[in-house]
Amino acid sequence: EAITQPRGPHLLLLIDEFNVLLDAEQKGDLSPIVFANLRSVMSKRRDLNWLLIVQDTHFQNPASWGSAAPLFQQSRPLHLLHLDPHWANKLILEPAQRAGMLYEEALPAAIMALTNGNPYLIQVLCHELLHRVIKLHRVNITADDLKHVVNLFTSEKDGSRIFHHFVHYLKPVEKIIL
Repeated sequence: EAITQPRGPHLLLLIDEFNVLLDAEQKGDLSPIVFANLRSVMSKRRDLNWLLIVQDTHFQNPASWGSAAPLFQQSRPLHLLHLDPHWANKLILEPAQRAGMLYEEALPAAIMALTNGNPYLIQVLCHELLHRVIKLHRVNITADDLKHVVNLFTSEKDGSRIFHHFVHYLKPVEKIIL
């Protein structure tokens, strides 16, 4: 209903990586009053739209919500789906083009196949590719670069760093299955 009723411009306040705040509270590095204050501001400012970006591993685990539980209980989840090929290709190509980098012709399709359009995986994979090429003082991203980065993702050291937030909140039996 709010979308179909034009009421003029609206301000959208987006808090990305909200799970970092949840983790900080859990470690004792953030006062629980922060979430109570945020909830108060959100309640008083109904004229503002709020978008809290939280990883599924946190959102689907109410035990990790801590003092933010009232925020999540009154929210409407909006799940980020995998991107269709058009938008996935834009996410793959445009950041590289802005950085002056070029992919070998077959690489965008290979990245799409590897990630199945998952925006997080595309972003992390392409970031690592660009980082590698910059470090090697090149502008062309090759199949060898992709192979190297995929090997990093599956290595114990880098794989656990990249996917830590997925694995951290899994139950022990889910970790064994993975």
